[in-house]
Amino acid sequence: MSAIFQPGWARDASANCRTSVSNCSGLLLALVVALLVCVAPITATASPTMILTLPTFPILPDMATGAMPFGGGCVVNTMHLNPPLGNLGDPDCDCDNASDAYEIANGLAGDCNSDGLPDNCEADCNGNGVADPCDLLNGTHKDCNGNGIPDDCETNSVTDCNNNDLLDSCELLLGATDCDENEILDECEPDCNGDGINDTCNITNGESQDCDTNGVPDSCQLDTDGDKIINACDSDDDDDGFSDTDEGICGTDPLDNTSIPTDFDNDGLCDNGVDPDDDNDGALDGDDSDDNNAKVCSDTDGDTCDDCSNGTFDVANDGIDTDSDGTCNAGDTDDDGDTWSDADETTCGSDPLDNASTPTDFDNDGLCDDGVDPDDDNDGALDGADTDDNNANVCSDTDGDTCDDCTNGSYDPANDGTDTDSDGSCDAGDTDDDGDGFSDADEIICGSDPLDNASTPTDFDNDGLCDDGVDP
Repeated sequence: MSAIFQPGWARDASANCRTSVSNCSGLLLALVVALLVCVAPITATASPTMILTLPTFPILPDMATGAMPFGGGCVVNTMHLNPPLGNLGDPDCDCDNASDAYEIANGLAGDCNSDGLPDNCEADCNGNGVADPCDLLNGTHKDCNGNGIPDDCETNSVTDCNNNDLLDSCELLLGATDCDENEILDECEPDCNGDGINDTCNITNGESQDCDTNGVPDSCQLDTDGDKIINACDSDDDDDGFSDTDEGICGTDPLDNTSIPTDFDNDGLCDNGVDPDDDNDGALDGDDSDDNNAKVCSDTDGDTCDDCSNGTFDVANDGIDTDSDGTCNAGDTDDDGDTWSDADETTCGSDPLDNASTPTDFDNDGLCDDGVDPDDDNDGALDGADTDDNNANVCSDTDGDTCDDCTNGSYDPANDGTDTDSDGSCDAGDTDDDGDGFSDADEIICGSDPLDNASTPTDFDNDGLCDDGVDP
């Protein structure tokens, strides 16, 4: 005979070794009778396969009562203080050493649902002293979902959301509405607009919008400006033309349309932190000397004209520039580009804004004659002392030698004509050109050369008058 061991109770009817303690060896086997039975030699010609069921190891008897714990209860055994009633090894749910079957069969315990488990060992969730199966069988309690547990033991704020002592799951089975199929009664879900349909279904079926996807219909959320766009989705809650973000940056109230930020250039960007160019002149505020004046910003080219003179940043067009040289007239010393400074042209009477109008410059020294050049002919004699400002060979005769001091094209009284005797007086004004002591006139009369101091006339009496025609 072969033996098969498995958890649970040994109930094979082909052989009942559980009572054949005589076939087991020793006291140890008596102590663990429920663990190992019929371990004596078994021949191969024995009756058909016998199933021997063993409990989970290790299992020892209670030292006080001798009860053998097994599978949530006990088993009938010989070690219990009470004598065994029923078959050894049979289940004993209340551990009194009387098998469950014995107690039921002999009226010692009820079994209202005939499941082989005494009623006193069945669950009593409501603590009324009656086993739950009996409560359900006698109709004193309901089990709407058929799970074997009285409904009153399952109802709570979660399972009975409307507190009507009927499980929500049962109400759903009976037809209660659950439009979003989340197993929660519609009447227990939020209905912010009170239309009898929960918010989720209002949104799902398109009856309500939920722009911020927070599960709450837009109609139930704040819309400060009444534009049908709730604040959570509205970029301009107070509808004052400035976004909530910009108002927050610029320091005004995004929920008050009378609280409006400054916007100097009316470009829709508030000035204090949002608009990078408050006056819209093309110069960023950080580089703009006046953020609220489009015609004032900077002078990056140093021409004394503001780069925004024309209302926008344009260095090349920051004021009138007659000669188009990139420098505005206000900062240009030669507005018409004729190489004559505006100041000189004004002094000399020509037009500083007309390059065809140029002043006179006799000596071409770049200084116009009429009031600027102190020596128009550049002869070294200042105009005030020059008898002819436009003739470099004529100016004056300061040494009174009848020779013009500028005879040689430059003011030089010591070199204002031929001076044969180098006495500083030109021959034209010198009465004794060769310096020989005889006047040119006497020498001419007396026949000597007035330009040669080696040619002297005869003067017998040395009175300075030559003899041949002069000395009487």
